[in-house]
Amino acid sequence: AVSSEQFGSYIRDSFDHGLAAKYAPNMTTTSPSVQSYSQVTVPKCRHVSLAQEDGCSALGDVLVLSYTVPAFASTAMSTQDVQTLRSKHMNEILRGANAYLDVTFKPTHNIEVLSYCLLEPDSRLHAERGCTQRAYHYLFPLRWLPGGADVANWWLENRREQQDNSSWSEQERQQEGKNEPRRHKRSFGGVSGGEFRARKPPPNPSMRLLKEAMRQAESKELSGEEIEEANADDRRRVASGRFGALGFKERRCWANYAASKLQGLASPSNEPVWKTLERARIVDFTSASSNGDDDQDVILILEFRGEDFIEESVRRIVGTTVAMIHEWLPNDFFELSTRPDIMIETPLAPAGRLYFAGARFHFHELVRGGESLFEDFLGNALDGDLSITWSNEMRRHMLDRVLSAKDDEKRWVEELEQDVCPRIRKELAKIEKSSANEAVPVRTSEAPVEYTLTLHLLRQIISSRQWPETSEARSRVIRDDSHDCLAGSFTVVNPRFRSGILVDASSDFVPPLANELFPDLSYAVFELEKSLAPDRPASSHCAVNCKAQFLPHVDSGRGAGQSLSMIVGLGDYGGGDIVVESMSHDIRYAPLEFDGWRERHWTDTYNGERFSLVWFTPEMDITCT
Repeated sequence: AVSSEQFGSYIRDSFDHGLAAKYAPNMTTTSPSVQSYSQVTVPKCRHVSLAQEDGCSALGDVLVLSYTVPAFASTAMSTQDVQTLRSKHMNEILRGANAYLDVTFKPTHNIEVLSYCLLEPDSRLHAERGCTQRAYHYLFPLRWLPGGADVANWWLENRREQQDNSSWSEQERQQEGKNEPRRHKRSFGGVSGGEFRARKPPPNPSMRLLKEAMRQAESKELSGEEIEEANADDRRRVASGRFGALGFKERRCWANYAASKLQGLASPSNEPVWKTLERARIVDFTSASSNGDDDQDVILILEFRGEDFIEESVRRIVGTTVAMIHEWLPNDFFELSTRPDIMIETPLAPAGRLYFAGARFHFHELVRGGESLFEDFLGNALDGDLSITWSNEMRRHMLDRVLSAKDDEKRWVEELEQDVCPRIRKELAKIEKSSANEAVPVRTSEAPVEYTLTLHLLRQIISSRQWPETSEARSRVIRDDSHDCLAGSFTVVNPRFRSGILVDASSDFVPPLANELFPDLSYAVFELEKSLAPDRPASSHCAVNCKAQFLPHVDSGRGAGQSLSMIVGLGDYGGGDIVVESMSHDIRYAPLEFDGWRERHWTDTYNGERFSLVWFTPEMDITCT
């Protein structure tokens, strides 16, 4: 599968070729060329988790190219004449670029420059940073719905009304309250954005259920009072700073909808996974048939518009929607699965049906008096109906490929029902049980001898009520249910690390207050680390936790020559496993090494006294005078 970045480089190369064909023969100095370029779908300035899936088709990806060409003799020309000449030159350049793409990459890849917009020479528009809304389409077969075959037949029988509503009688129009042809809503990717109209309603409620399920994935628009409440809650986000009413949307945590390969890059503690989904809806119908197959496969074009999308998130939203419609997952699953304190599997819909449909640049459009970069995307094509033809051909090619794998998709639906959703429901039941605070039996036993001193010192801090307050940053990833003042987390540094540099008065490093408050503990925890893992390099820091149930997160910063953290649990308690990328580990007097900077981890529910120690070495820049 080819990445969008690779396709962008192909277009840049073709543009260089078009520039050379247009200007190089008349130039004696350096040939004109692209100086810089940016692309909407390539995360050069955004987080890597926002990369588009490899192999995802596109109709409406945007590149901004900055290039050098000979200056026009504009002193004798009006502004309009200069603009006309620029447009003429650009048409010639892009025709040359498209010819190069056609010769170089077909039939392996179908790449075409469909439309363009000339920016002012001093424009600072950046395709990636300037994009304020992205849209994807998914070609959804009606056969995935319960009773989908009946709905498909209903659509095929009524297709004529969709294509030409002039067949309706004047009386029918007045009954519908429509004296004029219906105006379509704005959409992306060469679809009308209108709704299918038929004389009779669908034969079953599947379409309605699909719309309702998709609507639950959308971000809520908040009132002024609700915005204040959300801003005061560390576990909620508001899309402040976005254009117009988009700034009133509540961001949702899409960590559970990210590609599994991202792991900690898609942690709920990372801001990039918090995004808004403004619109999830049906924008069009189409149909296709396999080679030699008379049966028409009716397809819904689903549109997802949002601030940005985590890799695989659109396909997982579609997979979740299918499961909800069939009642294999509960109706509130979107609400549960976008909570930052829950990590759970989400269904992944088949690939090959997703394409990038378009982008908006609201702030730039405002400067242009409300006119978008491509005001009429399909009408601004280089050659008349090229864009319409190309978009239809792209969808046809996509459907030809996936229809040849109908059996694979049938197996996907069966696995969704029989394997995936039962596994998810089992996890939901476990989450519900933990939310009900059902008591886990406490395990009591004598601590192994190597833990005795450290556990004694920890219990002494509790009994003397000296446990310090948790820092604001760390408290954001700890579940605050108990409101116990003798609970939380603090850090001590290793007094012997690098010959004591962390506690050396001549260094510019300021040790935590806990080192001064608890000097014996500061030595004891690192002696314990040495005893438990003699071959492990000595850590510089140790997080000391009591009754702290951590939410899903990755540790901030980077490891300095020590890629693995080590954790161990102490005390008399039940439950309290550490979960690393959905794998539970019992750490009671059983140390575990894991990559806390890359792997998402959190604490399972527990009962009783629970201490834990986490040894790690972050990046540090320390100098001594």
